[in-house]
Amino acid sequence: MKQVYLYLLLLFSITFNAQETISCGTDDFEINLNAFPPPPGELTLVDNDTPMVFNIFFHYVKNSDGQFTGLPDLPGYGVSEIGILNAVRSLNLSFNPHNIYFKYLGYQIINDPTPNGSYTNLTQTQNLIDEYAHPNAFNYFVVNSIQSSPGGLPVSGFAMPNSPNMFFTKGIFTDNTSQTNLALTAHETGHVLNLRHAYFGFNNAQNCERVTRDPLNPLYNATTHGDLVADTPAQPDYPCCVQTDCSIPINDTTHTNYYGETYENINIGNFMSYLLTCNRHFTNGQAQRMHQSVLNNWNYYSPCMNTVESLYQPFEAIGIAGSTVVSIQNNNDGTANVCRNLLMKHRFQPGFTYEFPDSFGEDPLAANVNQVPVIKNNTFNFRVKIQQLSGIHYETVLVNCSKMVICQNEPYIKGMLISTQTLLALPI
Repeated sequence: MKQVYLYLLLLFSITFNAQETISCGTDDFEINLNAFPPPPGELTLVDNDTPMVFNIFFHYVKNSDGQFTGLPDLPGYGVSEIGILNAVRSLNLSFNPHNIYFKYLGYQIINDPTPNGSYTNLTQTQNLIDEYAHPNAFNYFVVNSIQSSPGGLPVSGFAMPNSPNMFFTKGIFTDNTSQTNLALTAHETGHVLNLRHAYFGFNNAQNCERVTRDPLNPLYNATTHGDLVADTPAQPDYPCCVQTDCSIPINDTTHTNYYGETYENINIGNFMSYLLTCNRHFTNGQAQRMHQSVLNNWNYYSPCMNTVESLYQPFEAIGIAGSTVVSIQNNNDGTANVCRNLLMKHRFQPGFTYEFPDSFGEDPLAANVNQVPVIKNNTFNFRVKIQQLSGIHYETVLVNCSKMVICQNEPYIKGMLISTQTLLALPI
């Protein structure tokens, strides 16, 4: 089947009433895979604002020379996990108020033979997806550069309809990425969850959304035209007259829609608009549309979904050596195989407010949304509470390391052995 792609044109910073803007290059789409009337006698699913959790996975793509220039260095890779965790935090802070959450599964480094890491046609991007996309997650591919077609305009990112895959250029996930750039991640994810642009159809008769918000007005069409969401005011792609203090509402008397109507009460900063410097948000109507789209297309979204309980679990748990030496075996080559008590290092994703009531040692008792908390001194099961999910509810992280050891070769200098009735024979 021929794929239709949504592109987000090259992200740029300009002086536009002191606001940063983004630009998206093609028409919107609407996912409608399974949204048909149910068979007689079968109930239609209705959104009750139940929490929805989606897995997310990131891919750093190197060029044919094994380089990925322009990003902070992670030894051996030339990329940084910090930039990705910034995006994870931003996604959760953007969607969590609407009971939509994201579970970070990790990232991978891809050595792709594409020259210069530049993707100039859709075949190249589709090949990358076919080979590397995580089958049970929303995928965020980070590449050096993207073009819509050979000789076409460069793009900053795009979402693919009927596919939970997104592409972004390398500048989106740096350590010090701007909030406007991070908002691009929410913008594209909104598309994957079936949101149109807030300005969709403003300049054509077929889709133009009338300005009125009075359901009794015969011109009212907010639920059938434009972005199909009633609580996002009609607006052009680049509204004018934004106040320096980001105050709203704002009436744009400079622009008119297809029918010559001036705009009223434009809500600056909606994630699905082009003006994202301040007041970044989704409306309740957009949240309802995302929830209902998932319910109507459950077979499409469910492979990428997870449980609320998964949010309480670390995204990484690896064994590390503790401070207690259990045994030393001389390798007779200047090294020794040293076995220490095993501890499990648990890392939790940012974007949530945590409590760890069972922590001891240097482990934190709490963490805010900007932190990546690490729990490594708990040798027994410990509890976790997340403020955004429940004020009193705890989930348990299972720990099974109290009787195990971790061994590694270390430099070793043999010393004199001393043995008495009260002192064990140990190298000194």
